[in-house]
Amino acid sequence: MPKILISFLGTGSISKDGVTSQREYRKAKYSIDDKLIGESSFVSSILMDYFEYDGLILIGTVKSMWEEAYRYFCEKNGIKFDEDYYFNLADKIENANHKTDTNILNLIPIKEVLGTNSDAIIIPYGLDRQEQLQILSIIGEAFKKLESGDEISLDITHSFRSLPLFGTTVINFIHSLSDKNIQFSKVYYGMLDAMREFDGVAPIIDISTTVELQNWITAAYSFKEYGKGALLADLLGGDEGKVIQIFSDAVNINYLNEIKQKLTNFKDLANQNFENEFARWVVPEVLNSFTQRLFKAGNEQYRFQYELSVWHREKQNYASAYIVFTEAVITYVCEKEKLEWNKKENRNDAKLMISQKDVYGLRKLYETANKARNNIAHNLNKRVNQLERDILNLEILQKEFIKLVK
Repeated sequence: MPKILISFLGTGSISKDGVTSQREYRKAKYSIDDKLIGESSFVSSILMDYFEYDGLILIGTVKSMWEEAYRYFCEKNGIKFDEDYYFNLADKIENANHKTDTNILNLIPIKEVLGTNSDAIIIPYGLDRQEQLQILSIIGEAFKKLESGDEISLDITHSFRSLPLFGTTVINFIHSLSDKNIQFSKVYYGMLDAMREFDGVAPIIDISTTVELQNWITAAYSFKEYGKGALLADLLGGDEGKVIQIFSDAVNINYLNEIKQKLTNFKDLANQNFENEFARWVVPEVLNSFTQRLFKAGNEQYRFQYELSVWHREKQNYASAYIVFTEAVITYVCEKEKLEWNKKENRNDAKLMISQKDVYGLRKLYETANKARNNIAHNLNKRVNQLERDILNLEILQKEFIKLVK
């Protein structure tokens, strides 16, 4: 599938009087990993050739040097140069400003000279919220044309420094929500300002670590807030990823024994010295927030179940929270009565003690929680219009329970 480079187009260099624009980028030599790879006035052209991209999407404002892009790529791709179009476009751009309608420029000839899988997109300056939302919308619509399997990279060397933020934001948005399997691989920046330090050569650096960190943040948030570990498991990979995935699956299906068995492995994983720097930053923080809560339950099974039910409630997993909570109440009675809590007949006896004898003052609490639990587990319709009350009651019941057992 195609590899697409997205590049922001600037306004060109400003002359010494600080007023007029030369309407072209100065030619510069570029290097990657200390290797000289070419000389051009367009870093996007260097990247296209070196990494063999299949298409180029140029993004700029009405003041960007579209006419120079047209001239340059006509020459580069051996396409007949239309002088009338060039000067007409240059004249419109020269007289444009931040108030100019973005539809004033005809970029169809530029799209044609860029070749297949390419595009030229005009966006506003982004001076206020309305313009910023318009930028996100325009870029988003353009990216929707990408197909599953496409690989996209971003060049942020030129244009307003604010615009790449919109590009990376939209790319992350589409990557997270789109059904298309679009790979966002690299972010390039040509360090023109540092040429003096590198013998007149501008290093092109890959700053895609920013994208990588965003992926880790998303994965960590997904697990920490909702107990979904698939993204984190994929990033970790190997045995560490398997531990995360197994634990996550056990939490989400409420296999309590599996959770408890893997908890020690989980704690050990939090203390591991990961090879990946982002894993060292993210994983211990996420895992410790979970394991510390469950380990404080000690050897009491009811307390383990209770803490897990509170965690589920905080993550808005209300069904799991109610199911685990009612089981925690029954387990508490079993443990107080010296009954083996994991035997069915003992748990049935504990239920009878609660309902018939009101042992430990738990009957009202248990019956209230169990009504909601049964409605959830058996998909009953007896609690119509009780949604908000049941959610609010859950925290109240949990706090009441912990007061009773203390």
